[in-house]
Amino acid sequence: YCLWQRDHTDEWGEDTARKYTYDSNYLGVGSKGSVLLPNLRYTWELAFESGRGPSGDGTARNDIHAWAVDVQLEYFFDAPMRPRVEFEYLWGSGDKDRSTSSTSTIGGNQRGRDNAFNAFGFRDTGLAFAPDIANLHIFQLGAAARPLEHIELFRKMELGTKVYFYVKDYGGGAISDTGGTVASSWVGWEWDVFCNWRITSDLSFTARGGFFQAGDAFDNRECRHFLYAGLTYSF
Repeated sequence: YCLWQRDHTDEWGEDTARKYTYDSNYLGVGSKGSVLLPNLRYTWELAFESGRGPSGDGTARNDIHAWAVDVQLEYFFDAPMRPRVEFEYLWGSGDKDRSTSSTSTIGGNQRGRDNAFNAFGFRDTGLAFAPDIANLHIFQLGAAARPLEHIELFRKMELGTKVYFYVKDYGGGAISDTGGTVASSWVGWEWDVFCNWRITSDLSFTARGGFFQAGDAFDNRECRHFLYAGLTYSF
């Protein structure tokens, strides 16, 4: 795929000399299918970002040269309760001289080429932390099953869990969370649980819970929590 993005953000406030325009181009390739075993599914994607973006002081524009990779393996067991396990690796290139943010103008790239990947779209990077992938290696392990499928009411209820580990690409560089500015590669880890329940053909329930433990890259290492529940009626 190819994507061209043109930013129409104008200068605002009293600082009219600061430029915010971020024009980016994306070129991506990937595939999905089965590999080695019939029940082993793979997905991979490689993306390159180019373009022009603002410098940290906002008075100049720099070239963008960034990369991202996503690789996922998922295995489905031929067994009762339909268990499955998965592994995913995500990487977004970072920039060494960004001071407080891998994605914003203020505290962002200094003069020179910007190597921080600014993503479009969605990737599951955790519920409580949910960072952008720039300047991060993210390792994810997950498992899910339908433990009550022998009961008609709960036949389509899946319970699962995921664990994430976050490591900086450049230990001294910034990530999307402006609290992670300490010069350390260890960002932290997260544990999530979820429930997806198709109650009837037009009624479904979902619940998500997440717990993030910050690592050495944060001054404030308090745990973060996230809880979400929703009921959807389709008509």
